[in-house]
Amino acid sequence: MSDLRQVNEALKELKKRAVQTKHGSYVRLSDVEELVAGQKEVTREETQERIQRGRIKTVEQARMAVKRDPELMEFFEGKGSKEPGKAIPASPPPAVEGVKA
Repeated sequence: MSDLRQVNEALKELKKRAVQTKHGSYVRLSDVEELVAGQKEVTREETQERIQRGRIKTVEQARMAVKRDPELMEFFEGKGSKEPGKAIPASPPPAVEGVKA
């Protein structure tokens, strides 16, 4: 199957599988799902190949690769809080008089 990154390639692939009637062209949903699943696999394999070839050398490049993979992004969505929490001082607490450490 061809790489479906470009819409034109996806349309060509879908036209091959379309059923022509006098009312227009129809594509089965299962064909579209199959193409999308195939694209996910191609993307995953490509990412693995790039990692093994050493193209991903920085943390930023790795983040971008993960952001392109929808399955991996499912693990990160909804994690963490967007609102700031309670501030914690970086210095030790002040000593209280009359208390020995």
